[in-house]
Amino acid sequence: MKKLSNKGIIKLKTKVEKPSSETKDAVTMNKNAVAMKKKDKLIKTNQKNVDRQRDKKNVKKRKNLENQQIENISRNMKNETVKEEKKTKKEIVKTVLTKNNTGKVLNQQEKLDAASKAPRAPVNEVKPEKPNQSSKIVKRRVAPDESSLPAKKKSKTSLEATKSKETRQKQKSHREEDKTMKKSESLVITEQAGNLEMTEAHVEKCVQTVLHLAKKPKEGKKSLLPEEDNVILLQINCIKIPKMPKRQLRVFLPHMMVGPTDEVALFVPDLERGRRKDYEKTVDHWETILRDKNVSRIKEIIPMNKVKTEYSQYEMKRKLGRLFDFFLVDGRIAGHITHLLGKTFRRSARPPTPVKLQRDNLISEIDNALRKTSMEIHGSGNCHTMQVASVTMSEQQIVENIIAACKALEKEYPGGLENIRSILLKTPRSLAIPVYYSIKNKNKIPVTKITAKRPKAFKTVEGELSTTLSDVLVKVQPGGRVTLKKMNK
Repeated sequence: MKKLSNKGIIKLKTKVEKPSSETKDAVTMNKNAVAMKKKDKLIKTNQKNVDRQRDKKNVKKRKNLENQQIENISRNMKNETVKEEKKTKKEIVKTVLTKNNTGKVLNQQEKLDAASKAPRAPVNEVKPEKPNQSSKIVKRRVAPDESSLPAKKKSKTSLEATKSKETRQKQKSHREEDKTMKKSESLVITEQAGNLEMTEAHVEKCVQTVLHLAKKPKEGKKSLLPEEDNVILLQINCIKIPKMPKRQLRVFLPHMMVGPTDEVALFVPDLERGRRKDYEKTVDHWETILRDKNVSRIKEIIPMNKVKTEYSQYEMKRKLGRLFDFFLVDGRIAGHITHLLGKTFRRSARPPTPVKLQRDNLISEIDNALRKTSMEIHGSGNCHTMQVASVTMSEQQIVENIIAACKALEKEYPGGLENIRSILLKTPRSLAIPVYYSIKNKNKIPVTKITAKRPKAFKTVEGELSTTLSDVLVKVQPGGRVTLKKMNK
């Protein structure tokens, strides 16, 4: 405080109240509590990080084990095929080597008899030995005349000459056999390192491995729906990307992919047009038709008006794709439905297959439609996928479906089998197993070009422009592009 007086300014001291001991203890207690909370938080975060790292390590170990198992299976398969081919080729080589000029096959005893009866050269005509490469000067050995030798030495020299010829002939035959065997083995190795041809036995082995991987329980994860991903896919990789617009390739399979728990939906045209009109009448109408014709596979009927009103939003389209496993459409409204549903529906579900509902035998028509699979072919990448079977089917049915799909690809895929690099078999979450593989030079394969099919009215229109004074030609293209050109007088 400051106080004024006549003499001057006088400063007065004020007493400051000191905090009591109780308030000091409370402050320290609060500080200690805050520090303890911070320590607990740090300990919890450290524990979480340790647990995450441990989980990541376990996941990596599981993946490595699965990869090792698959590699071992593939090695065993290759070793079996190599052994079988070696056995067959050894037998073929032996039969070819033992053939005479006449074409008859000889045994080992007959070979020795033929070698002993063969004409022999005299002792004087024995070939000299080859000189050693290390020594520069070597003297040639010449057999002495029989007249100059005694009787005992004559017999010895003749026997030695015959034995040496026999041994030489045997050595030559062994060398030829080794060369032929090496050539055959090299051919087998090149075939295995090159093209992997598709056979029924190989496809059966691939199916067995895929089913084993699909039915194997995942360690550390308890799935509420174990049969959620029960789809078997074919993955096709091409050599040269085709230049073509997007289109759907439909393949007819011998066996149906619909399981006992799968649900099917049917898109149907409206009886009365208009968004405000009720669509329950159309549902009742088509339910009675299906009941009369004994069709029991279809779970729900969806009219076109319901798609416009209820499934117009992005999230609702995604939900609709996940509600059902298979979709069918009346052929009269197939184009309109694909336009209304858009990309979001196509990404979450299979595209609907068209059906002719006007036919009398509706059961066979719907069964044939459910046997079809579709694959979207495009020119924006080298990979295409197609559903071929499900895990609930038997092994023989899956094999037959795969072979039928590969035959259809040979005819209808752009470029045929020459343009296919590999065909792989897999499930949505398993590793891919090769069914077919080819090593071809991509420079020798041409790029396939496919033009889009256009309607007859899709043409450019030309004519004179009468609105201007000068003579001008107008060209209007089907896409809406307009070009003007001056006419030459």
